Amino acid sequence: MTTGQKALIAYIIIFLVGLSSGVLISNTFSVQPESAPTEFSERETRGERFGWQRQRGERPERGDFGSYMARRLSLEADQQDEFLGKLRAYNANVRQTMQERREEEGQVILQKYLDFRDEITELLSEDQLLQLDSMVHPDTVRQRGVQRTMREGRQNR
Repeated sequence: MTTGQKALIAYIIIFLVGLSSGVLISNTFSVQPESAPTEFSERETRGERFGWQRQRGERPERGDFGSYMARRLSLEADQQDEFLGKLRAYNANVRQTMQERREEEGQVILQKYLDFRDEITELLSEDQLLQLDSMVHPDTVRQRGVQRTMREGRQNR
């Protein structure tokens, strides 16, 4: 047996030992006790707690959520119009509330920044203050976030 053949056999043996130990280690760490819920079963259990009986693969079409809910709730024809109207009003109310909260949050953040800026006005020069504003002013940060989102959206197309 030549040295090359011995090296090839040693390489194959080392490969097989590594492969089998990798499989054994993988199986050791991925085995879960019977009582440990998987991610899907946790969601399923939580859903059942609230009476959800979602069937696999059933998803509402975009813009058709009201009809989907009506079907899933088995609403009668006379219930559907009132239900869908109240659902739309609820969604509009939540959307408006969230928008108001974002605006309030923005005002609080801006005021905190302006207070901070007032504290450091004597410490920094006018050029340094302008540079600081260009880096961390809430409006600047928000605008950069919008620009980044738009740039990423164009790149993903």
